[in-house]
Amino acid sequence: MAWGTYGCAVPGLVFYSGAAARGDRVARLEDLADARRFFAAHPRGHAVVPAARVDELLAAAPPRHRVLARARHLSGNRELALVGPPPDELAAFTPEDRLP
Repeated sequence: MAWGTYGCAVPGLVFYSGAAARGDRVARLEDLADARRFFAAHPRGHAVVPAARVDELLAAAPPRHRVLARARHLSGNRELALVGPPPDELAAFTPEDRLP
């Protein structure tokens, strides 16, 4: 499963997403063009974004992507959101796509 960040740095995401164990990396999406390329290459991809910038990222994401979760950043200063495909699409993932 492909992971990215847009407008924030989430160093622990590499570990907690299982990307490090698979030798993958978490893509840093610098702008909307990066986000469009990321989602074009990974239509089931997920991205973490500051909650204040969700609409921006959703504009570049596949049409069915939505906010799956929100959480306060460990610093407590801001809220982050997880954008990805809806849960009904997650059920169709192959075992390789699932989180460890």
